[in-house]
Amino acid sequence: MSAWDELDIQSKVEGILESFSREQHEHHLGIPFLSAYQLAILYAQEHPDDLQLLDLPVGGKDTGEWISLTKYLARELSTRIRNEEITSIEGKLLSNRQVKQLVFDNDGVLLRSSITGRNASISMFRLVRG
Repeated sequence: MSAWDELDIQSKVEGILESFSREQHEHHLGIPFLSAYQLAILYAQEHPDDLQLLDLPVGGKDTGEWISLTKYLARELSTRIRNEEITSIEGKLLSNRQVKQLVFDNDGVLLRSSITGRNASISMFRLVRG
């Protein structure tokens, strides 16, 4: 059994996204997307035991690590959405053009995105609303 299934990560991610969908559910543009960084930060805060079991840093340019919780969540969600294993979450990409720096607050620790300044897009996710 994979860590994804063993830790029930999909359900936990859905819970995080659900909390945001309740905040702005009536906006004409729909519920907000969360970047993979925001999702990883919130996941680590809400499920610190999982973070220890996965043995991954949350992410960011300054970690010096190639693999992170941010990349793990983005990759797993993207793959499972593409394969239609996940239908409750949708993903989109934000262009990286003219983005010099993205900085996220992880309880006072600033995480600089490692994706900016590269030829890649920024993954974002939200719950699907029918």
